[in-house]
Amino acid sequence: PRQLFSFHRLGEPLLHPKLLKYVSWASRVGLKPLISTNGILLTKKMFYKLIAAGIKNLQITLHTKKSVIAYNMVANYMLQNNNINKDLYFCGNLLSNNLNADRWLDEVHVSKEAIKYIRRVTTHTWAGNVKGKRVRYTNEVKKQRMMNCCFLNNNVCSIRWDGTVVS
Repeated sequence: PRQLFSFHRLGEPLLHPKLLKYVSWASRVGLKPLISTNGILLTKKMFYKLIAAGIKNLQITLHTKKSVIAYNMVANYMLQNNNINKDLYFCGNLLSNNLNADRWLDEVHVSKEAIKYIRRVTTHTWAGNVKGKRVRYTNEVKKQRMMNCCFLNNNVCSIRWDGTVVS
């Protein structure tokens, strides 16, 4: 499998003026470009440009109603174009601490078919700033969590919104 190359570590990738160029480069050299976005800046035009550039993994975190609108646009495209499902992994990440997302899904009229792309994700906290989520792990648990880290296990290379490379 190709190397997963992430353009989202701690920032909004759609802010970077050369994002499409970088996604295109990564795809051309055999990498698997990934973008995780809150979707606020994801227009239909930008989505089509990302597809043309070779995006292979697109994740939208459902932070706001506008995020849900962007999610619905992509989900409907995926449903209408079954052939792209083998080329593009797509999901909407619904964090467990978001108490408004289900209401937004109803308000935006996300279909039952389109909901299949949603992943319900347990909210985590690295800095202890999510209320009720601060946890102190033993050294043994820390070691186990590091061994099971998806970024380490999948050899992910991340490019932050400002161009900083994080391996």
